[in-house]
Amino acid sequence: MADSHSLLLFNTMSGQKELFTSITPSRALMYHCGPTVYDFAHIGNLKKYINDDTLRRALVMNGYETRQVINITDIGHLTSDADTGDDKMVNAIKREGLAMTMESLGAVATKYANSFIEDITALNIQLPNEMPRASEWIPEQIKLIERLFERGLAYDASEPVYFEVSKFPEYGKLGHIHLEGQKEGARVSADSEKRGPYDFALWKKNPAMGFASPWGKGFPGWHIECSAMAMSILGDHIDIHTGGIDHIPVHHNNEIAQSEGATGITFTNYWLHSEFITVNDTKMSKSKGNFATLRDLMAADIHPLSYRYWVLNGHYRSAMNFSEEAILGAQTALERLHSIAADTGIDSAKTSSNTDQAAIDSYLSLMQSAINNDLNTSGVIAPLWQAIDDKKLTPGTLAEIIRFADSLLGLSLADALSGNSPILPSLVSIEELPTHVQAWVRERESLRTEKRFAEADLMREKIAQAGYSIEDAKEGIQIKKKRGA
Repeated sequence: MADSHSLLLFNTMSGQKELFTSITPSRALMYHCGPTVYDFAHIGNLKKYINDDTLRRALVMNGYETRQVINITDIGHLTSDADTGDDKMVNAIKREGLAMTMESLGAVATKYANSFIEDITALNIQLPNEMPRASEWIPEQIKLIERLFERGLAYDASEPVYFEVSKFPEYGKLGHIHLEGQKEGARVSADSEKRGPYDFALWKKNPAMGFASPWGKGFPGWHIECSAMAMSILGDHIDIHTGGIDHIPVHHNNEIAQSEGATGITFTNYWLHSEFITVNDTKMSKSKGNFATLRDLMAADIHPLSYRYWVLNGHYRSAMNFSEEAILGAQTALERLHSIAADTGIDSAKTSSNTDQAAIDSYLSLMQSAINNDLNTSGVIAPLWQAIDDKKLTPGTLAEIIRFADSLLGLSLADALSGNSPILPSLVSIEELPTHVQAWVRERESLRTEKRFAEADLMREKIAQAGYSIEDAKEGIQIKKKRGA
């Protein structure tokens, strides 16, 4: 294995790759900006969580124990990240025809939080150690706002409570954002009560609905939620914070200002940001209507891991253009990988367990170097295919290489090695079929015996529509259950 001090990560704060060194030896604390649960996540949203899972796998490979937090934003996020527009959760309540109550807000949040968990589970993403909901951390958010008042960084207006950006001279250091070069109102709405055009909301008052606070009933600002949850769970100083590139100019700079303004110490050592998925070179988004959900892919018989494989063939800091052709190509390649892994598992079990350790070390070294170079997953996939094409490798040797690659890629290839591929059709006996399908299979066999092949073919198609395929072999028929059947 690689030593524990060899992982290079591109730090948005410095604008360059840096050698990762954790605050506590062999332990990495990570906060990943999570979903706003007002709707199903689209696949562009989910790319980031695949990248976060890759980061975790790389850290584990390098000997780190990881502690991960993915928050659930169930309150306070407006349609613009810059505190303008309608509340996304309120819009969801209206869309679903529910009464405008806190109970309805909770029901919507639970529905889509559960769907998010289903999505990341389907993508073979390990669930984080903590998944806090913003609505359950109101006292901590209030306490953090009070600390900002104590340090002279917050002020109370008639509606929001604001953070005063001018009092934090380092504002914009993430991504080198220069406020003087922006027009007033370009990021946050102009407000006569604001002391500065870029001041942002810490608490938004709403006498009709919300939570009690020293400043009146209402909701926390979106930005304070992440700071409070990250600091409460992981501490004031954490190793890694991730998000999408759209978080850099506003959300993450606001997090830094709040967190460091309250504590006087560095909030996060390494900032990692994922690029977008595009469609026809336009960012995938719900507002543009050019999006697909994981459920859409599955309805089209695309396995979630095919999407994961497609994402891993790119780089987390590079935009990827999604198309039907691209995802179908990824699925074909992944099915081949699973088929090879399944055959390798069978062959290695039939033969002696002899392995070529030098060959294993050589391929593993290539994969380790790639993943340690800023999570270069395509650099793990390439030597995996090279090993598959290497005719000198014994089945046992190839099995070890596949198993290691899978530990970094998370494509369930290790399951395929053991004969439990979630991708490939699974063999079933006629007794395992639904009763009506059993009858069709037996009828097809009778038709074939009577040489009524055209009718037998029609029955085969009927069986296929039920989710099963039939292959005729010398030893008899083989029945396979199709994916998703």
